[in-house]
Amino acid sequence: MSGAALRSVFLLVRDLARSRRFYETLAGRAPEKVSAHEVRFAWDGATLTLHVDLPEAERPRWGIPEEPARRGWGVYLTFRTRDVDALAAAAVEAGGRLVLAPAEAPWGGRFAILEDPDGYTVEIGAEG
Repeated sequence: MSGAALRSVFLLVRDLARSRRFYETLAGRAPEKVSAHEVRFAWDGATLTLHVDLPEAERPRWGIPEEPARRGWGVYLTFRTRDVDALAAAAVEAGGRLVLAPAEAPWGGRFAILEDPDGYTVEIGAEG
């Protein structure tokens, strides 16, 4: 059996413009694709797609259950940067909520944890 490569992460979001601003801040770049229903960022063959929540009537078609109370529980999106403190502050300005302020990690390096505007967990860690 051969393995598969992870190429894309797809997040359903409540407010596409708000989420776009948050992830544009983290990515430090404009999206690759923008439409009325989705925004896609690309890095070296991998993508992060933000898509407007599907209407309740359309969810069964895609096997998506009703909206959970908390999105993304147990999943961390990790972004690497040279300046964790500055990026964490900018992400809060762009609509994120600081969960764990920038600190030294027990395993080495600096990191911070935020929630994006929809409650998905985002870790910002030092490069290297």
